[in-house]
Amino acid sequence: MDFFSQISKGFKENGYLIIRSPVKKEDVSEAIDNFVNFLKLPDSFKNQLSPNLESNINYSESENKEYLSYSPGIKRNINSPEIDNFILSAEKIYAVAKTAMQEIIIQLEKQFPGIHKNFVPHHNVNPYHLVFMKYGKDLEKIPARPHYDKCALTLLLSETNPGLRIGINNKTTKPVMAAKNQAILMAGVRMRSITNQDFRPGWHEIAHDRKNNINENISRISIVFFADITEGPYPTFSEFTNSIEYSD
Repeated sequence: MDFFSQISKGFKENGYLIIRSPVKKEDVSEAIDNFVNFLKLPDSFKNQLSPNLESNINYSESENKEYLSYSPGIKRNINSPEIDNFILSAEKIYAVAKTAMQEIIIQLEKQFPGIHKNFVPHHNVNPYHLVFMKYGKDLEKIPARPHYDKCALTLLLSETNPGLRIGINNKTTKPVMAAKNQAILMAGVRMRSITNQDFRPGWHEIAHDRKNNINENISRISIVFFADITEGPYPTFSEFTNSIEYSD
């Protein structure tokens, strides 16, 4: 089965496709360690990371989660070994993940001529982001709410713990855990606007068990690479938080 058939079948039936990870497992481990060390810094240090493009998201904390969205050119007004080491790790993973994502998009070009043009930086908007997410110790109290991603494509590079569930809607989710040398590819809600109806977005959530916590302060860490189109209507809150019903 060729790649287009694999991705169409995977997205339509399951909401995802397991692929070979473009990132070395030792680079993932190093990045997670550096991210954890970065998170130990005072907020005054962490908040010094500022994005260079309007669509970038700098360090942020909400509810039971801390996250940082990285793309090249991220600026910092304070130098520290923790920040330097984290950015070096992020740069390495970003470069490899971006190349892999662009190769995926190129493979879709035969069926959807010109699709790559949707992923070109436009109007100061960067289509690619590497996001590090840390969930706090009480994840079972404030879980990752079920949703579709707002982007076009998502490449889940690392989940430190079991608990991720994916499907095409809230009736079909099932546990998914990629092996160390694998990654999970999903469509976001914007992908069908540039492909076809088989590219169903992946509805996903986290059902976490506290016994799998990394330590007393961290339940899990995720590393995710997002690719988004740079033009067209942006999804409404309802579009990515409401499960889609399909007739087939």
